[in-house]
Amino acid sequence: MKSLMKRLNPDKNFVSDIDKFLVEFDKRHPQKSASQEQEIEQYRVLMAKRDIKTDSYS
Repeated sequence: MKSLMKRLNPDKNFVSDIDKFLVEFDKRHPQKSASQEQEIEQYRVLMAKRDIKTDSYS
């Protein structure tokens, strides 16, 4: 399997058009709804419990 991944060589810096749109949308609409705030908090808690810590949530 490792050799297959080496051949594919995925672009780890790829950002989809949807992701770009969502970033721009968030910039234009910075105010979050109550349900969005709740979902963000749930995600933050989940990320804090992960085995592999990331820079933005550790």
